[in-house]
Amino acid sequence: MHTQCWNCPTRRAHRDNFSKKRVSLIFCHGLAKQRVLFGGGPAGGTFQVVANSIQVFKPIKEVKEFKVQAQSSGGSTEHLRKTNTGRQQMSVVYSGHVYQGRHGLLSNDTGKYENVLAVASLYGAPAQLVVHKGSGIKSTKDLAGKKVPGKK
Repeated sequence: MHTQCWNCPTRRAHRDNFSKKRVSLIFCHGLAKQRVLFGGGPAGGTFQVVANSIQVFKPIKEVKEFKVQAQSSGGSTEHLRKTNTGRQQMSVVYSGHVYQGRHGLLSNDTGKYENVLAVASLYGAPAQLVVHKGSGIKSTKDLAGKKVPGKK
């Protein structure tokens, strides 16, 4: 629950409404119907699929006080920036970008994004190590002694 929800007159209704529907996302919404922008990612990507799924999830759609609207974008760091400034209320962001943004370590961006909070792990994101077909590398053991490009 957001800090401001502790002072919200409908805090108990928030909790009761969501506990009945087993939804773990909590929004402080006040009394009027509110549009909640949920940042996904590039169209067709996994992040956008997650945002679209939440937008049409029946227990979320049944809540009268707000409407979730999935929004596509350039991806994770863009969502971090938009959520930090309040232009989006929720976003799917890589945890590494949240950490880097909080500490001013993003590539080409020394800004600190401290107005965001990770609230859930949505899924594990596997990554693949890819090498050129003719490199002679068949396993990670073959990387020993090789020069691997990276950040300076």
